Amino acid sequence: MRVLKAIRADPLFGKRMLFLAGHSRGGAAVILIAQALKKDKIFVDGLFLFDAVDRTDSTLIAVQTIPRNVRVTYHARRDASLSTYFQWGARDSAQKYLDCVNSNQTDPSAATAGACQGELELARKYQRLDDAMRVRMRANTFWSPTEGIGIDFGNCGLGIEPPCNIEEGRWPCAYKETKFLGSHGAIGGSAIGEEDDAWPSDEEKTRFEIIRNNDRAAMNSVWSWMTKNFAEANLDLHQSTTSHPTLQRPWQAPFP
Repeated sequence: MRVLKAIRADPLFGKRMLFLAGHSRGGAAVILIAQALKKDKIFVDGLFLFDAVDRTDSTLIAVQTIPRNVRVTYHARRDASLSTYFQWGARDSAQKYLDCVNSNQTDPSAATAGACQGELELARKYQRLDDAMRVRMRANTFWSPTEGIGIDFGNCGLGIEPPCNIEEGRWPCAYKETKFLGSHGAIGGSAIGEEDDAWPSDEEKTRFEIIRNNDRAAMNSVWSWMTKNFAEANLDLHQSTTSHPTLQRPWQAPFP
């Protein structure tokens, strides 16, 4: 990987603090980098993950947990509860359309005249809204006989491989996470926008405006949380290494 090569080629490699950060698949990538550095017996001082996911290979075990050569990991994850915001509308409007069709089955002329056209258009609108929100929120849905094909977008990098913090003097690796009520994009700094025509009515646009504002708030909350974490980790490491020009930190031995 180019990033890994760049780290190893740095003339100050091993002589200054090393932090890795990544959003989405980038989160999975930096976990792989940390795994590679572990094989070289190199420590990572901090790992900052923004809703890390693995979309390349669901069997890639290496990115499911953080290697224990990482001193501290902060993981901002999405709370996907907003993904079902339009689900009720999609189901309700679809049922009303089916009820209309069933009630007009005995009247062919009514069906020909498009008696249920209004119900059909409303059902299609809400289905578009529901699909759009699920995609934006990256809901952890899956295939089922009743729901069909959903979106598999589960997180990786959940926790640190054992053993960790078990014995006195062992490498004090730590994993800390917080969930935020925002989209996958918002966790990485890109809030929901109006890029498509999924909001055909004023009522739907008003609902979307609420969601967009919430997404921006979530983005700001993530940034504040991560900034605080980085400042604390950086300060703690700096204080611990000022007398160690080659960064031989007290917690570097024994290597886990």
